Amino acid sequence: MYYTNPSLISGNDYATTASAAATFGIIWTILLVIFGIIEVAAIVVSLIAMWKIFKKAGKNGWEVLIGGHDAFALCEIVNVNPLWSLWLIIALCASAIPFVGWLALIFAILILIWLGIRLAKACGKSTFIGVLAGIPGIPSAIGLAIIAFKDLKYTKPSKESNKLFEI
Repeated sequence: MYYTNPSLISGNDYATTASAAATFGIIWTILLVIFGIIEVAAIVVSLIAMWKIFKKAGKNGWEVLIGGHDAFALCEIVNVNPLWSLWLIIALCASAIPFVGWLALIFAILILIWLGIRLAKACGKSTFIGVLAGIPGIPSAIGLAIIAFKDLKYTKPSKESNKLFEI
């Protein structure tokens, strides 16, 4: 009796399917590595830019490296109540809660955008640059770099302009 491969009879070629899946997996892995490298570069640029911004504002640059304290110091730089740094930290921690975490994450991003706008205004930049500086990730690195590496003078915002999301 002559044996015939069942995949040839039914028209399915499992070797081709497996090869396509492997190729897809390899491409996906390469893309993840590339985007990971880009994001690490964005984090490094953000840290360097924040260090320089803190120095412009009369703070120590190393304060950027201490988690939680950097938010507190940023609130002092933009002249808002330091309790906003506590709200930011709570919102970021709460973003890990299932089903409601996305609400906390949106709240945290809104706080970051508000602080970014106030920081940009304190350094003489536009609201758009402040929004960029507040959005986490690559936009933040771009916005913070624009604020940090321009020859602008920092002027501490007044307490009168301390309304939430004033643009």
